[in-house]
Amino acid sequence: MDFGERLVAASENGAAYDEFEELVAEAFSRLGFDVQWIEGGDDTDVQLTEPVEAIVEVKARGNGQLQSPDASRIRGHQEARGAEYAVVVAPGFMPAAIDDANRDGLVLVSADRLRGLVERNETFGLRPEFVADVLFEPGAFQDDRLDEIDERIADRRAAAGELVSMMDALERGVGAYTAGELRHVLIGMRDGDVPGVARIESSLVLLSHPSLGVVVEGEDGYELTTTAEQGVELLERFGRLIGAKRVA
Repeated sequence: MDFGERLVAASENGAAYDEFEELVAEAFSRLGFDVQWIEGGDDTDVQLTEPVEAIVEVKARGNGQLQSPDASRIRGHQEARGAEYAVVVAPGFMPAAIDDANRDGLVLVSADRLRGLVERNETFGLRPEFVADVLFEPGAFQDDRLDEIDERIADRRAAAGELVSMMDALERGVGAYTAGELRHVLIGMRDGDVPGVARIESSLVLLSHPSLGVVVEGEDGYELTTTAEQGVELLERFGRLIGAKRVA
């Protein structure tokens, strides 16, 4: 079995508490969080410390459903650890458990949906802040939240592709280009819609940011400081913009 299959299988094995806890800790580690697996004792099971402070309670259930998260006990662990968020991971949740989570501000995540997050991270290289923005909303993490993450991934890939197109266009020319001049180059390169001058200007400003330094602005316009290929590598390292496609 691959990692995701092992995670889900352990969640449905009532005798696999330790294995499930360890796999949940590994899942959050794969998502980029700083993780501590806390074994044994009357304490939480997993603690996240960066980029958010959260505790994770792990509940394996042979019947596949958690009836109650025991909110008062979890709140005690959360206060003791000084965590901002409290998350419960189980194979699934009964309606009463979801009601408790909504009332008490807990986050419920099924093992299968946690697997979905890990798989998306392996494919697209999601930053933990990107995941946390949706994951830690109180209540049950259901398919609508995975859909929201998918929409954000699509938007990010489109934006990344646009930045790559800008670098390719600059590389094809000689010297510096204004945003308006670069738009004419893009019209000759692209079959689909070409962004307007304002959006091109915004992309060029981002590429010229000191943290990237892929583009430099001079009196005559913007100019590449490296090759487009090296620029893509810098973008991937800086923003983990995986999946951006080069213009042929």
